Amino acid sequence: MPQEKTNIRSARSIQIFQVSGNLASILIGIILVKYVDTESIGRYEMVVMASLLVGSFLFQGFIQSFLSNVVMENSILQKKQVFNFFVLLISSLWTVLGLIGVLQAILLPMLFGLDHLEWLNDYLLYTGFILPSQLIVYLFMLHHKNTVILVYSVMFMLIKVAVFLIPLMLDFNLDVCIRWLMYSGVLFFIFSLAWLSAFWNPVLERRIISRFAQIALPLVAYALLGMLPQYVDAWIVNWYYSESNVFAIFRYGAKELPFIGALTAGISAMALPVLTQNFDTGVRFLKSETLKLIRWLLPFCLIVILFAPYLFTKIYSSEFEISGYLFSLLLLTIIPRILFAQTLIMHLKKSKLLLLVSIIELCLNGLLSLLLIKYLGLVGVLLATVVAFLFEKTVLIIWLRKQGIEIGDYLPIRPISIFF
Repeated sequence: MPQEKTNIRSARSIQIFQVSGNLASILIGIILVKYVDTESIGRYEMVVMASLLVGSFLFQGFIQSFLSNVVMENSILQKKQVFNFFVLLISSLWTVLGLIGVLQAILLPMLFGLDHLEWLNDYLLYTGFILPSQLIVYLFMLHHKNTVILVYSVMFMLIKVAVFLIPLMLDFNLDVCIRWLMYSGVLFFIFSLAWLSAFWNPVLERRIISRFAQIALPLVAYALLGMLPQYVDAWIVNWYYSESNVFAIFRYGAKELPFIGALTAGISAMALPVLTQNFDTGVRFLKSETLKLIRWLLPFCLIVILFAPYLFTKIYSSEFEISGYLFSLLLLTIIPRILFAQTLIMHLKKSKLLLLVSIIELCLNGLLSLLLIKYLGLVGVLLATVVAFLFEKTVLIIWLRKQGIEIGDYLPIRPISIFF
């Protein structure tokens, strides 16, 4: 029981870190609406999408492989694992981001129908430095250094917001903000190297690198396919409408409730090492954490669904009212998002299943988006996303049931049924 409480506290701290990043993005969005024109916001969102398309799926896939295979009982082996994993992570990430930078003249017309995005190179550099630096946060989680994570989270959020707010308040343009953001990523990377030195043994071992790479590749592919629907949607919207302001309106609405992804990612990240140590304990952990989410998250989401269009006009501007309706529609996926079937399947090392299901989901999402945008506009694109996402979760639930793992084992069904 004490160990379970420790795991829960660690999960809370990593959730706070995830929330801090999402909250920073929201505050930046509000700042940009107040100081920057909608067309420039649209171009900025394209830059963020182009950079994070590569960076996020690589980082998520590698981190999941690390958390599900890191050795906790042997500190000497763990230090070797940390160093070799970090080498694998930065070499893979920097290689792919470098290729994006070199090939942007080919990729940008394919993704956004543009020949040039003025802030892309700086944002690629920021992504290349900030994502590897976040490995230290997950090491703090594994070693239950929760207070340190809280301090890091607050600093991360404040600095990211400040590099946009201060220049814009001083009448500098968005170019300066992006440049400051890139510098902040370099600083975080330098500090993380200093912290990481306490957790690693700098000895290269091909066996360890090969093992992590073998496990990570299917998870990277799954993470990529999990992210691709939003990029397919963005490409379809940009292709169909072509105006940057419409793209900005779509991107502001096509975002999940800021802390949902953060909370679920934190639970999943902590559950993987717990499942590795004891499967039954890990399943109980998932169910208990899901119940705590449901008790307040479902009523909150129902309220947000009702008032989102009004809130968007007040927080942003009247131009973003349609974004509020899109945001409400995407909240219909709240129940599937707090369903941790994929976490259990990752633990069972069935990455190929996740990969196959994600490919089918991506195809379904793309076809439905192309069909529905003609009749329902932006709403049709997000409706297609909702349908495809529900399909993916349903398939995973059915597969787990065939393995003897019932949905009631990891999802508290009775509290959910109250709302339906």
